[in-house]
Amino acid sequence: MDPGQSTARSVGQISAGDVNDLALGCDLLGSGGGGSTAAARLIAAHHLAGRPPVRVIGRPDPAMRVACVGAMGSPVIMLEHLPGPSVFVRAMEQLESRVGHVDAILPLEIGGVNGVLAVLIADALERPLVDADPMGRAFTHIHRTVLAEAVPLTALAFVGATGGSAIVEAADGLSLDRIMRSILPSIGGWAAIACHAGEARSIVGRAVHGSVSRALGLGRALAEAVGGDAAPFEREPGVRVLLGGTVVEVTRRPGVAVAGVASLHGGRNRAPVRIDFVNEFVAVHARGELLAAAPDILCVLDEATWLPLSVDALAPHRRVRVVAIDAPPELRAANAAGGDFGLA
Repeated sequence: MDPGQSTARSVGQISAGDVNDLALGCDLLGSGGGGSTAAARLIAAHHLAGRPPVRVIGRPDPAMRVACVGAMGSPVIMLEHLPGPSVFVRAMEQLESRVGHVDAILPLEIGGVNGVLAVLIADALERPLVDADPMGRAFTHIHRTVLAEAVPLTALAFVGATGGSAIVEAADGLSLDRIMRSILPSIGGWAAIACHAGEARSIVGRAVHGSVSRALGLGRALAEAVGGDAAPFEREPGVRVLLGGTVVEVTRRPGVAVAGVASLHGGRNRAPVRIDFVNEFVAVHARGELLAAAPDILCVLDEATWLPLSVDALAPHRRVRVVAIDAPPELRAANAAGGDFGLA
């Protein structure tokens, strides 16, 4: 074998016909945040139609060069300027101008819109997608991930919605996050970014494994529920349907973060239920008892359709189901070790 040839084994593929299921799974792993996948799934399905499927690889060759690619900033503003793949290709080219060729990519995050965008980007770059990501769910700050805990994030390449681009370096991840948040308003509110470039032994070896496969599996099971058969979703490993109820009140605190509390009347006895959210759903209490909390992935689904709802979509009189999905083991272990992931 050529020394430069990868020994990575393909563990699957994603075609245009898989995009809707993937998007449903990414919506679940978004835990009420991460940005709507509605537009991204249409764009990705359109671009993948008639093309070879995107190859998904599990354990890449340790020497393979990889990087994370996705979008940072306001998902709402992104919907006003729908991104094609070219802006993400430019971000990768910007990164490669500094670090050299990248053989495969990881989603910047599997939760929400970035999980779907990863397939679009991999197709545009004609490179495989690694079955891993930095967190196994949506997250708010780029420096607060399982991957960043092990591989500190000190540089990234970005291309803004208005076209400006640069490579940003900082002493640590917190500083880098703050710099990007100060830049985003002046470059259109969001940016394509590429970061965490390195050998798979360092990047993939410390990421959350199987996140793309998990999103696709969860999405396929949820699609059955949307179609009228909830049993496959309820039997999906790690999924717990906690309760159903009616939203009574939603209180949102002013500020940059989408934070607040939703009150429900849950179940037949109308027991009081409280759902806390800070960009994502972070805790569920019933009768004053904690039922589930981050890092587990909390989801609120429309009762009639089984479709996931964002924290912005919660409104009084809406009937919902509350679901918890077990956090991936890598995130659970890091959280138990005292990692600060900004989830609460």
